[in-house]
Amino acid sequence: MTHYNLGRALAKRGDTEGAVAQYRKALEIDPGDADVHNNLGLLFLSRSNIDSAIEQFREAIRVSPNYAKAYFNLGKIYSQQDRLDEAVENFKKALQIQPGVAEIHENLARALARQGKRTEALQEYQEALRLLQLRSEAGAAH
Repeated sequence: MTHYNLGRALAKRGDTEGAVAQYRKALEIDPGDADVHNNLGLLFLSRSNIDSAIEQFREAIRVSPNYAKAYFNLGKIYSQQDRLDEAVENFKKALQIQPGVAEIHENLARALARQGKRTEALQEYQEALRLLQLRSEAGAAH
């Protein structure tokens, strides 16, 4: 866990090289840590190393099939690459695991709209709005 935490701290400081090195050390100790694979994927993505990012997100899913963040991150990459069928599939998988996340619904809506599936996209946008309103109301209650 120490290498993981150090990797996160270095990433926040902008030291991506150091963060990658620490995440790799963390994976030597525990290759089945989905959080490390996901964070490593995000670092690769920030460096425009898309293939390595995809590889890490897929590995996060392989070691933890219910890891919604990795499905979401793959969906975002595929959407940017106009691989809309794959984007929709990954966003839907993320929602099966975490149905209450507005950002996933919103990204799914965008991909569906780009596919011309306006009715489905509208439903997803409405769900995203509903969830955001719930979150806003919950925040106002405190």
